[in-house]
Amino acid sequence: MTTYEAYDLAQSLFSNSISAISVYLSLTFAYLAAAYFIGKDLSRMQVTTLNTIFLLFSGMSAWGAAAYTNAAILALDQAGTVLDGFYDAKPWVATLIGASCVVGTVMCLKFMWDVRKSG
Repeated sequence: MTTYEAYDLAQSLFSNSISAISVYLSLTFAYLAAAYFIGKDLSRMQVTTLNTIFLLFSGMSAWGAAAYTNAAILALDQAGTVLDGFYDAKPWVATLIGASCVVGTVMCLKFMWDVRKSG
């Protein structure tokens, strides 16, 4: 793989990661809106279904974001030479993205719990 191809691959993978983060954020805000506006009126089965769907899709989005970021960093490591100082992504960035998504998901579930208990 040439240097250009490695950088092109890395850029594509970073774009995919940003798309996965966008999907995660969209799911998160849709879940929070549903929790805020109708959370206390939902039956236990509806809340279980909503939580399951949210956990599955937010988990897939978080995993995708972390995996694409990690793959992009590996592609940059393969590229070497030309733009070493320009792209200085570290492997812990993918872990940080995944951990942030997990913490955000847990906080959303806690928010739903609080809305249900207050109503």
